[in-house]
Amino acid sequence: MFRAGSAIVDINPPVGAYIQAAGANKRATGIGIGLEANLLFLECGSTRMLLVSCDLGLLERESTEQICQGIGEATGLPADCVVIGCSHTHGGPSIMPTNAFKPRDDEYLDLLLLKLVEGAKEAVGAACPVTFRSSVGTAHCGYQRRVCWDDGTHTMHQRGQDQSRMFTGMEGADEDGQLILWEFVDGEDQAVALMYNCNLHATSGYGGDLFSAGFPGRVREYLREPLGHLPVLFFNGAQGDIAMSNCSSRSNRNAHALSRTSHIIAGEILRLLHEHNEGTDPEVLIHERSLLPVALQQPAPERVAQAQRDMESELDAWRRSGEAELPLRVSMTSFMNFGVAKLAEYCEGRMEEELVLHAFVIGDAAVATLPGEFYVHFGWNIRRRSPFGKTAVFGLCDGYCGYVPTMEGRLTGGYSGEPLYWCRLEANAGYLVVDEASAMLHRAARV
Repeated sequence: MFRAGSAIVDINPPVGAYIQAAGANKRATGIGIGLEANLLFLECGSTRMLLVSCDLGLLERESTEQICQGIGEATGLPADCVVIGCSHTHGGPSIMPTNAFKPRDDEYLDLLLLKLVEGAKEAVGAACPVTFRSSVGTAHCGYQRRVCWDDGTHTMHQRGQDQSRMFTGMEGADEDGQLILWEFVDGEDQAVALMYNCNLHATSGYGGDLFSAGFPGRVREYLREPLGHLPVLFFNGAQGDIAMSNCSSRSNRNAHALSRTSHIIAGEILRLLHEHNEGTDPEVLIHERSLLPVALQQPAPERVAQAQRDMESELDAWRRSGEAELPLRVSMTSFMNFGVAKLAEYCEGRMEEELVLHAFVIGDAAVATLPGEFYVHFGWNIRRRSPFGKTAVFGLCDGYCGYVPTMEGRLTGGYSGEPLYWCRLEANAGYLVVDEASAMLHRAARV
């Protein structure tokens, strides 16, 4: 018997707390699209899993381990069978330091732990026999964001903004727009939960004044209007080098990215629910977890020394100014300096980082999870090498190892390509992860 239970948890921070958006140090003046955690408990035979989808920018490994442990103690589930993913909204609370000024909101992390534990207890307690079906659609909303210029440099998000250089194309390719949907239904034909996956860098609302779930929250609103207040889990994919706006176009339609994206995704989900309603998936639940050690890359000592000097000078200037509030924005140079210094601090006493990877099968669709912002190339390769006809890649799950660029991205550097705290793994890390994830999926296929 296949059983499932679900829950919805309000995870809004208190108004007045800092917003995550990396280079902006704003305090939220209100809540736009409310932040939620949507939870789904699955059980088939001796296999049990809890999937948690959070409207957060990211969660570092230390935080996910504490939450998984807390959930395990409260529910009796092994901590290893809990998967926690983040949507990557830039309108969440500040739970990872991104510049020298803005602190981490540890009080919020403590509150999040309590809320997710309660949500897990509710989801497990609500478990009932279900049938389910998975389907594959298309929602092309992600566009390559690494822009190439005639002087050999590569930047992000600058198409149409820098007229002094000649645009020569995009570094990588756009996401192909695959969307995988799962629908879980109880014995009375009532939906227990929806879960979907697509690849998109959720940057709507960056630097705004409101806490906001961005497009995943808007998609939930659109879906709940005809379907009722059901849990909707969104798991982002391999999206480290794509954006919601088309960087190869100067069109002003980019200003409507949130609305456009939300309509496209919700419309495709509703179409799939309407058209793909015959038959159900086999009652299959297979899960395995792996720990993959990957070497860290060390920043050059002279670069670290310069970054630390510049940061201290900037902090001193702010202290002397007597300002009570933090600077509203920091420069990209300041942002990068912090990333270098933070990486040097992180690498003290460490030579490698252990990545948490999951592979699981629900019915006839498979999932591989990644703990960071992997370039789309790696998601494609996992799907291409999978033995399953339907394969999803869930990014930003169970910790945050930063950006994981391709070799081309590494060579051309920049914000997501050079050694920084949020781009800290060895150059071939993505290829190692693809190999391990592919092996895990093939092992799952043999069960």
